[in-house]
Amino acid sequence: MRRFMILALFIALVFGFTGCGEETEEEEEAELDLSTIENAVDAFIEVVGDKDKDALKNMVIDESYFDALWPLIDELGLTIIGGYELEEGAFGTTVTFEDARYVEDGWDYVLELTFSEDKGKWLISGYLTMLAPSDGDDEEETEDADETAALEEAALEYLKATYTDAVKAVSDNYAGGDFGGDVQYYIHFVDGKFDKVHSVATGYGDDRAYNNEEFRAEMDALVETFEVDVPGEVNVFWVMEFPF
Repeated sequence: MRRFMILALFIALVFGFTGCGEETEEEEEAELDLSTIENAVDAFIEVVGDKDKDALKNMVIDESYFDALWPLIDELGLTIIGGYELEEGAFGTTVTFEDARYVEDGWDYVLELTFSEDKGKWLISGYLTMLAPSDGDDEEETEDADETAALEEAALEYLKATYTDAVKAVSDNYAGGDFGGDVQYYIHFVDGKFDKVHSVATGYGDDRAYNNEEFRAEMDALVETFEVDVPGEVNVFWVMEFPF
């Protein structure tokens, strides 16, 4: 009888611990609900507020996005205020926040994210950072935005007309085999001269070119030689698809 009681107690303890483990896993899943795009965006906002490093790791489709986003949260003070808008794009669903900004080297930047569905979960599959718009009168801002957009479009067309062959030459050195995808450069120019690269990103899907260190080093060096025939300060967002 005593042996039977000990055995029964042991079985009860095993089932008790197993049940606890299952409950913990269910609680963890409940804490990070990524079943819809809205839930995933809300989870990201919570991650930013809590500075939850482990949760962010579970929200990205590739570790490179964690490596890029975590410093914005942990070191540069990324803060999200207000709501957001969703827009379907070529590489997933783009999330534009009402205000998601951080400060780097005295400049205010805003963040946009791209989410894509992967095995029933919505995960971060792309990001874009850009200079935050300045405050001012709505009408003046609209005029400034229109003028800025025109300058950016002119600068992009100039880059494509002037440097497409040079970009293709670099791309051709790596074409074939384990190479392809897109690399997205967000570049700042001052009076036509290259100033700096705000960010480099890739869309969801084929990221082999983005992750090719030798190719990226060669492309980064080429980008630093770019010039545009546009006065003042202008930012250019050039999405390059490879092989070019």
